[in-house]
Amino acid sequence: MLGEKDEWGKGYASEAMRLRTHYAFRELGLETVTTRVVIANEASRRGLERAGYRQAGVLRHHYFVDGRWHDAWIGEILRDEWEASQEKRP
Repeated sequence: MLGEKDEWGKGYASEAMRLRTHYAFRELGLETVTTRVVIANEASRRGLERAGYRQAGVLRHHYFVDGRWHDAWIGEILRDEWEASQEKRP
């Protein structure tokens, strides 16, 4: 979760996802970046998908929050997929 609720939807989280991915591939030299979010958090999942992440799986009953279990969406992006998407950016 980033920032105050009245700041949500302004692209800060999406930019953080893009910067994190750039750092992972360009600075750390990773081949794959994997992430997970509570599956009910559709905004985060959509932001990750816009940043190029694709569903790699679902972890069932992965988080216990507010007295109940929640599934986790697992997303991943490969270096070659990310590099190809960077060539298309202006």
